[in-house]
Amino acid sequence: LHHWHKEFFDHDCQWCLTIVGTSELDFQFSILQPIMGYCHFAGGISRLKQVTGRDHHDIQYYIVGLISGAAPCHFIIAVHALMNVQYLTQSPTPHHGLLQ
Repeated sequence: LHHWHKEFFDHDCQWCLTIVGTSELDFQFSILQPIMGYCHFAGGISRLKQVTGRDHHDIQYYIVGLISGAAPCHFIIAVHALMNVQYLTQSPTPHHGLLQ
């Protein structure tokens, strides 16, 4: 599970930073309303160095909504599809019905 969140942060999130722009995505993260149980990234995410799996998960939780107005539609669909694959692989017993 940790591998999936780290892969998302190391690759998918970096693609988002490149497509949307670091200053824009940092701004989007900084204006999010703090929610109990989720990290608040007041300084953005582009300069994060040491982050936990929980931080990766929280970034993943917000990312599609934050890039939706600033990235091309096909890019958003691709990021969302990659996240769906990650969530499907967490199923305890994969079966044919998952793919439908």
